[in-house]
Amino acid sequence: MKQQSPSHPGRAAIRKRLRPLRALAFLPLLALAAAALAEEAALSPEGQAALAQGEVLQREAERLRETSERQLEEEKAQCARKILENDCLERARNRHLEVVRESRRLHEEGLQLEYAARLEERANKETARQAEAARQAEALPQRQEQAEARRRQKEAEQEKKRAKKEEAARKGTARKTKQRRARKMPANGKEGG
Repeated sequence: MKQQSPSHPGRAAIRKRLRPLRALAFLPLLALAAAALAEEAALSPEGQAALAQGEVLQREAERLRETSERQLEEEKAQCARKILENDCLERARNRHLEVVRESRRLHEEGLQLEYAARLEERANKETARQAEAARQAEALPQRQEQAEARRRQKEAEQEKKRAKKEEAARKGTARKTKQRRARKMPANGKEGG
């Protein structure tokens, strides 16, 4: 069996050390998922529908634009074979421009829907933040009372400990004084000298 030097741990030891780090690799994914859930939760069903509709419109606009680009290229190739090539190209460009305008209109409509949904989301988040701030403000006196009660209890406990220590010190001092006196006094009750 091959022996490993102490300065180079084996693969198993390396894997063992890296195991906690593997779990950390998923934290960003969890944070993103939580953020997405929080974002979706801030929108009403109508807002979520508007947001989805806006995204659909934007994808549709992009699809239309790409289709129109491909169609224009095909028509250009066909026009090159015709006698009146310029007229054919102009008609193809005009059809393409109409589709591009429609695509832009759809895209803009999608952006407007998303914008409205985001405004609603922002308003909902602000309302929730204000409600949370109001709730915390209402709970503040109670939390302060609880903190004051804990502080008083802690002070009382410290005072008890201090009193016990003082009592123990007083008893110890009394005991030592009594022991000193007992050492100075002989057993028959007379002081020796």
